[in-house]
Amino acid sequence: MSLRVLVLTTETPHHAFFVKELISAGHSVTVVEEHATTLAVSMGSTFQQKQELYERSLWFADTAPSLADLCRTRSVAGVNTSEGLEVLKRSDSDVAISFGTGWIKADALALLPEERWNLHGGDPQKYRGLDSHLWALYHNDSEALVTVLHTLDPELDRGAVIAGSSIDLTGSPELHMLRAASTELAVSLVLGSLAYLEAVGQVPRMPQAAVGRYYSALPTTLLATCARRYAAITHHDRIGQ
Repeated sequence: MSLRVLVLTTETPHHAFFVKELISAGHSVTVVEEHATTLAVSMGSTFQQKQELYERSLWFADTAPSLADLCRTRSVAGVNTSEGLEVLKRSDSDVAISFGTGWIKADALALLPEERWNLHGGDPQKYRGLDSHLWALYHNDSEALVTVLHTLDPELDRGAVIAGSSIDLTGSPELHMLRAASTELAVSLVLGSLAYLEAVGQVPRMPQAAVGRYYSALPTTLLATCARRYAAITHHDRIGQ
């Protein structure tokens, strides 16, 4: 048995990998791809290029497919726009998963199935909003290098936690590799939760115990600090093996 999964996301190699893995697991996937130009560019272009080149090499032999190459995809300026709402209104899914979109507002949420989830790179009980892993590194908070799956609620990143785990940084010694490691964990969390949903009918969830501080995009000038602190963490992990 497969579930009908609606993925709300953007066009990047790591999101393509995520969609590809859901399809490979037997689920029927449809994508709403948000291409809003107002989404914050959160990192320097050189770092982004290095990150994407690494992900293409890791997963796709350097040539990443587009989302439309993988499954039925509808591109909209934003899920909260009138166009986005019309697309959601016509969608038919068992589960909706947001991965990398902007804040999904109440009108859009009302058009999604009861099982509507969000993937958050970081601990939402400490860091909400953008670049949570980078802000955790900036604050020397290695314990917040986690990936969390939680319900989509009207309050940004405040939904009940379904699953979460620390990221395995083994084999990812440089900062541009962190997003790939987090994405592979995200795939595991989602596939496990989908399997549980199929078997039981509802996934367990726990309300968040604290309201994390909201962060906007990390300034590019702070990237070097984050990279140094990440390298110190991964170097220490390798010595401890």
